[in-house]
Amino acid sequence: MSQQPVKAAPWPAAVGRGRLASSRQRVVYDAWQAIRGTKGFPARAALDLRAIKKALGTIALLDVLRENTGKPRGFRIRLWGTKLVDWTGVEATGRVITAETGPRVVLRRLQRVVSTAAPLFAKGVLVPWSPYDYKRFHVLALPLGARPPLVDQILCVFEPAVSSPDGI
Repeated sequence: MSQQPVKAAPWPAAVGRGRLASSRQRVVYDAWQAIRGTKGFPARAALDLRAIKKALGTIALLDVLRENTGKPRGFRIRLWGTKLVDWTGVEATGRVITAETGPRVVLRRLQRVVSTAAPLFAKGVLVPWSPYDYKRFHVLALPLGARPPLVDQILCVFEPAVSSPDGI
C-alpha cells in the first residue's frame, strides 16, 4: 500500500478587505490602499499615522536586510507595537529574523511579500519567542518602499487568533 504524499500548506490567499481578521487590520489596509495610488505600494513616509491611530499598538514595522546582490537576507524589526508587547510578553524591537533565527515559515512569508511586492494575509502565524502559551496571530503584511518595485519595509498588523473559549 503506497502512502499519499503530504501536501504542503498552501500560501495564504490574496488579500481582500473582507478576509481580514479585525477592524484594526481593515483601517490600515484601507489607508495603505488609499495612498498607494497607481503604484504597487506606498513609501512609509506617505503613511498618515493619524489615519491608522486605532491600530498603532498592533503594528510591527520590519526593515528588509539585503545582501550585496540585493537579495533579501533577513528582516529587522524596527518597531514592535505596545499591544504586541502585551500580547507576546516580549519587546521584539531590534530582533533580526534570518534563516538562522527562523522560523522558516515566517521568513518565507516575509520573503514572498518582498518578491511579489504584494500584500499577504496569513492566519494562525506563530510568534515562537513569546513565553506565553498563547502566541498565534492573524497577520496582515503590507509592502512599503520609496522606489517600487523594491520593497524596503513591511508593515504588519497583528490580531490574536483566539485559542481559548474565554477569548484570551
